[in-house]
Amino acid sequence: MNKKIAILSAILIVSLFRFYTALQTEFHLGGFSPLMALAFMGGWIWRDSRSVALLSFSALLITDLALNSLHGYPGFHSFMILTFVCYLIVFQIGLKVQPSSGIHQLCALIGSSVGFYLITNTFCWIGSPLYPQTAQGWVQSWTLGLPGYPPAYTFLRNALISDLLFWGILKFAFVCLPEKSLNKSDCVSV
Repeated sequence: MNKKIAILSAILIVSLFRFYTALQTEFHLGGFSPLMALAFMGGWIWRDSRSVALLSFSALLITDLALNSLHGYPGFHSFMILTFVCYLIVFQIGLKVQPSSGIHQLCALIGSSVGFYLITNTFCWIGSPLYPQTAQGWVQSWTLGLPGYPPAYTFLRNALISDLLFWGILKFAFVCLPEKSLNKSDCVSV
């Protein structure tokens, strides 16, 4: 199996997974998404191939627009700009992390996940009249969230679980699948 085909297949699978989890009303895990790992690994894997990185961000845009349409939200809105900027920053972090250091990747990914959560929840606090515009309201946006919704911290928990899971899958696929063929000895450095 060609490595590029495997990676492109992984992008397709994670995009489909995003649709599947978003459409499940009984099993919806808010924040559980492959997109952070895809943006991070996109920077790490595709250092020399900007066209494949562009494909990753195209998957993000297409799934956002489609999911917004399915849920009755406007196609493109200001919060999408913020999330794209956050994912671009994570992509840049992925570019900067040393390819040989798994622990640095892990720390950078966890830091990216927490940073994304704090930035986007702060934006929700600023933009929503339902939160008191006080320090207490800001903390509420990070912890309990709004009444009638799951607590905000569960989004962070689900995001961290999915980020680590999909990071592991993408890293395994990249490290263990050589350019021309599969060879078990290539997986030793995972």
